[in-house]
Order: sequence, then C-alpha cells, then structure tokens
Amino acid sequence: MCDVYAIRTDLRVSVQVRAAASLVDGHRAVGVLVESDMVWVPDPPDVFLADSRSHAMEIVISPFPVREELLIERIRVPVITTYEREGNDRPALADLRLASRSRYAPQLREFSGADLARELEEKGGDMQLALVRIGAVSADAFDVESSLKQMSQIVNRQGIPDHKPKRPFATYAGLVDAACKVTCRCEPAA
Repeated sequence: MCDVYAIRTDLRVSVQVRAAASLVDGHRAVGVLVESDMVWVPDPPDVFLADSRSHAMEIVISPFPVREELLIERIRVPVITTYEREGNDRPALADLRLASRSRYAPQLREFSGADLARELEEKGGDMQLALVRIGAVSADAFDVESSLKQMSQIVNRQGIPDHKPKRPFATYAGLVDAACKVTCRCEPAA
C-alpha cells in the first residue's frame, strides 16, 4: 500500500446517503478511515443499517479543522460488511469498502487485537469506546456533526466531484515533487 504520500491531518468521516440534499441531511453515521480504501463504523446506528440496505451510500472525508485548501472527498461505497457477535442482533462494526482510495492517511493507529477483544468484553461490546480506550483512535474523531454545516459550504464551493483546488508552483521541480506525492511510482526529489 502507498500511504507514505498520503496527507496526514486530523479527519472527520461522515457516512452519507448519496441522494440527500445536503451533508447535514445525508449524515447517517460517523466512520473512521482505517485504510485508504476502507472505513469502519463502530456500533452502526439503526438509521445507517436501514438506509444502507435501500440507498446508495458514500463517505465524506474532511480534514479537521475544515479548511478550504484541502479537498473534502466524497467516495462511493460499493460493499458493506457488518460484524456482530453470535446471538446479538446488533452489529458491533460495519466495514465499508470504498470505490476509490482516499488521499488522506488513515486515522486508525496500530493496536493489539487481543486488547480490543478484552475491552469489548469489559465494555459490553461498545466498539467506539473500546477503540478509544486502547488508543486506536482519538475520541474527538467521532465528533462529526459539529462540522457538517461548514463541510457542506466548502463542498459546494469546491464543486464536488469534478473541481480540484488549483496548486500553482514557481518551478517545475516543485510541481513534480507535489505530483510525485500522489503516486507510488515516483519518488519526490525533495
């Protein structure tokens, strides 16, 4: 995987119904970018589970704090897998595979599966709390709702999905270095 060139910044990840009029209206769940092409939704809410069965879903990935110079991504979700403990009708986790890779570095830090399983047992299966307690993700990563209105305004100005912010460069060396950071096939000179 080529995450060495990914943009490293705090993120907010919203799981959305694609047909919604705004990001505020479309928000169904909070996610965590765990790989460049995968989002986890801990303890997926009922509204997400119901809507994901009947509507096309997408992920909105935004830098935090929200900044206009960094693109807010909207990526389709073609596959959703839920994980639940046997005998429990409520999933502990939804795994959303993305149609394309995010340009941002994953939020999930390395952790021990044994530590996560132990925390889940101790906390009665609360995946979000368990991930925070073992240090796999920061607690504030789940605070998306407060940013949705600002994200909507910037998404509208960025003209998602086709418009990308312009990046002027004084030299070709600077241009090439920046371009090389988005591919594994080129090593930046600087």
